[in-house]
Amino acid sequence: MPASTKSEYIEVWHILAETSVPVAEFGLALSKLAPVCSWIPYMSFTGLLKRWPALPSAWGGAALHKVRFPLQRGYTRLPFGFGTGTFSKTLAMLTAHTADPSQSVLVCTSSFWARTAARWPGPVVYYATDLTTAYSGLSAKSVAAADRAMCAVANLVCPNSKRLAEYLQHQAGCAAGKIVLLPNATRAVNIRSSSSCAREALPDDVPRLSRPIAGVIGNMGDNIDWELVAFAMQQAPDYRWLFVGPLPRSLLTRRSQSKRAEVMRSPHAVFLGARPYDQLFRYARAIDVAVLPYNGIEPTYSGSSTRFYEHLAAGRPMLSTRGVEELLSKEPLLTLVNNAEELAGELRKLQAHPGDGQEAIRCQASRSETWEARASSMQSALQERLAEATSND
Repeated sequence: MPASTKSEYIEVWHILAETSVPVAEFGLALSKLAPVCSWIPYMSFTGLLKRWPALPSAWGGAALHKVRFPLQRGYTRLPFGFGTGTFSKTLAMLTAHTADPSQSVLVCTSSFWARTAARWPGPVVYYATDLTTAYSGLSAKSVAAADRAMCAVANLVCPNSKRLAEYLQHQAGCAAGKIVLLPNATRAVNIRSSSSCAREALPDDVPRLSRPIAGVIGNMGDNIDWELVAFAMQQAPDYRWLFVGPLPRSLLTRRSQSKRAEVMRSPHAVFLGARPYDQLFRYARAIDVAVLPYNGIEPTYSGSSTRFYEHLAAGRPMLSTRGVEELLSKEPLLTLVNNAEELAGELRKLQAHPGDGQEAIRCQASRSETWEARASSMQSALQERLAEATSND
């Protein structure tokens, strides 16, 4: 950061680290309120040997500045993380990019940064977006220990779901007064000005599809119940299906792999692949019904459904399985189904009577479910926490 006097300096929010689309969107929204430096790691087997980023050449106003930095693959485990100075180097890197660290906020999106956070001179926020104890390849015991350490040093803890908040409070020992729930969201520009939320035309990159169209938007991986989708396609044969999102090469089970391949071979299905996040609203507005076919596996079940908030803003009817706990309390904004038979039945019902009468309600509800609102909530909650701490001194 260019040299500046303390009187010119307001604050900087460091996001350590930007590793997902929701975190990137949150950082973008936060940058409309204050200067944000979002740190993007790139993993490498030789991360310890790579040069760390130089100081940024410019920093202006309430803007978003992104910095890529090298991270040793396996940094969360011995010997790479704790015996090589990774966390000290990270602290030095953050400090070098900050005019006054004591007045700057460190937002950690992983509890593995607890060692860095413990030495940060300014406020610390733990922005928890996944039940990391459920990650394959990680030790649940080590993750829980890191969560306890992060909750101890953080001034504010912001999980994105109720289940994650309960885990942090009861298993990681986080004080309830530190916790502020911040679910995922959508961009404010995606909110529709019309209360009717009528269906729009398909984007130009979608092959010609006859209606009605069921849409699935998001990652086309293991968190989708492909057997359920395949059955629904057979039982509601008049529908065409539009899948928009990245397509992982392999799935966890042969059964899921086989069923996804079956769906992809169907002449009634179109897989577009990944599209930019800022364009997803166009597909969500164009379909007749959104399908959220979650299969209930962790960590997805305990997370926050980004798909839901994108479809909420689009206003179209939504059919969802019970595969994400957050969605179990969202009726009548969506319709919950228990199995493939119920999904097929609801699809046929919507075909006979297009629209479910909740379009305007969804559009109205979406107005408060934006990334901008989430960023403002975190900022306000932190200010309140710091003010309380000052008054108690």
